[in-house]
Amino acid sequence: MTWLHLIGGGVSNLHLAHQLAQTPVLPGPVVISEPNPEPLAGKTLCGFWPTSEPLTIKPNHRWQQWGFSQAGQPVNHLAHHWSYCRYAGPDFARQVRAFAEAHPQISWRQEALTERPKARWVMDSRPPSMEQFQAYQSFVGFEVDAVQGETLGLMEDLCCEDHGISFVYRLPMGHRTLIELTRFETTPTPLDQLEQRLQLMVGDRQIHYREAAVIPMGVQCDDHWGIPVGARGGFARASTGYSFFASQRWSVKAAQDLLNDRVPTGPYTALENWMDQVFLRLLRNHPERLAKALFVIAQRMAPDHFAAFMAGGSVAACLRMMRAAPPKPFIQAALKWA
Repeated sequence: MTWLHLIGGGVSNLHLAHQLAQTPVLPGPVVISEPNPEPLAGKTLCGFWPTSEPLTIKPNHRWQQWGFSQAGQPVNHLAHHWSYCRYAGPDFARQVRAFAEAHPQISWRQEALTERPKARWVMDSRPPSMEQFQAYQSFVGFEVDAVQGETLGLMEDLCCEDHGISFVYRLPMGHRTLIELTRFETTPTPLDQLEQRLQLMVGDRQIHYREAAVIPMGVQCDDHWGIPVGARGGFARASTGYSFFASQRWSVKAAQDLLNDRVPTGPYTALENWMDQVFLRLLRNHPERLAKALFVIAQRMAPDHFAAFMAGGSVAACLRMMRAAPPKPFIQAALKWA
């Protein structure tokens, strides 16, 4: 009998397979079922990681400086102990898959399952439907020829519009720059509309590559075939959409739990989950307050503290963010006054 069946070859299951492949003898066979031969094709994977902690799989790019802007006012961060890392999805997937499949008990099947597989443990990363999203992070990105002097921008031109929050995300990568137009919203904007707006922004710069997606900001679903992971399990953090390194940290503990026949838990603390619900309540009811509050947080938080909060998993970082945030809108949302 299969010991562990991973439904889907996305980030969370790949991280878990990578962790388990480091154990010479597993309790039984591990199967990864994924219908797409390149499950992370067209995806850019990013997040914050401590500079003092080594990464087994090296990122394609790293930065220690990033910025924000609102109404023409910039805020720049220079971190000392944290980096912002970027992986090309196909590169990460190929490295992890090669390492995992070298283990004699781990196998990859290119297949789409139609029912719950029989196994001691099942990790279900089937994508949830958009009707199950609490809110939406919609984005369209173009990889264009770089312009000299471009820097990493996490939230440029941050503003409230059309009952949501909009901003530009800019990722310089040598000769190319990834520019994304992103929205946090409670009703998804058609991606073709975002693409038209982004086309006007980039002007005549040559477009080499396009990416687009709608990421859940909170998920409400219970039709699982096992333990929900990935977007289905709420791994894409509701307040940010980041999931890559949260999944990596989760996989370390989850592997040990499974090896000891314990049920793995999710990647975020109860405090983080509560804070994310407050964030979503403010997004639904007062996006204009949230846009201003996010910029104030960027102004007030030390760069390393900001990165630690965005990385997740730290109660201390959450408390620092709460001290930096303007109190009134978040207190009202927390008390359901908003």
